[in-house]
Amino acid sequence: NLQISVHPIVIINIAEYFNRIKVNFNSKRAFGGLIGEQHGNKIEIFSIFEFLNNNAEGTEVDLDLEFLDQRRRMSEQLYPNYDFIGFFSTNDKGDFPDELDKKVYSTLTNQGVVSPITLVLSSDLIGKQVLPLKSFSYNKLNEKFDQTEMKIVGFESERVCLDTITKSGSAQANESQLVQNTDTIKSALGMLKTNMKAVLALVKDPKNRSNPQFTEMIDEVMKNFPSTNGLGDNSKYLESNLRDTLILSNV
Repeated sequence: NLQISVHPIVIINIAEYFNRIKVNFNSKRAFGGLIGEQHGNKIEIFSIFEFLNNNAEGTEVDLDLEFLDQRRRMSEQLYPNYDFIGFFSTNDKGDFPDELDKKVYSTLTNQGVVSPITLVLSSDLIGKQVLPLKSFSYNKLNEKFDQTEMKIVGFESERVCLDTITKSGSAQANESQLVQNTDTIKSALGMLKTNMKAVLALVKDPKNRSNPQFTEMIDEVMKNFPSTNGLGDNSKYLESNLRDTLILSNV
């Protein structure tokens, strides 16, 4: 009677990992560890880490145990209050475990993981109205996976993140909210460029440059910009801000 709670960032990371190995290795399956905490029959999953399958195409399971141990230790350092509680897999044939999942389960139990739970995400999303994600526990007596109760929970920050990257509009719409936001930023930058050209023309006018009030106003505006020694400094400043923006977006 396990009750599994999954945070949205877990699903996003699973999908990102699957897409990455599918593009790079044409892999049909992705496997990885689940990080979370358990209190009685309640399990909450907060994060994941990747498994390295020596069978790149994912038609078989041959986990790199050294890589698994390294990632496990790293996760224990990053999340000292959480435990390694199970594994996830993607499956293009459905959202139920198969023989490959049994092999992963056996590998983890041999590595000392006690009763690991299983999270299966179907990579076949065509015609799906509900996210094909299910959780399971392994029944040793019957030697099969039993489905458990599962729900998706999240913090406010995760909701904001999902609102930014998930699709909006009709099913036919190929645009995401992120694309729409990017278009808005592009339009804003275009308007800023036009305004800056107008300001530059005013600054170049000798009559305005001899006006103390105008000079004072330009001075106040420039104080809001970083001091630079040339285009190189401007480029570094832009790269730094873009990097910070990307980090915040990922978080």
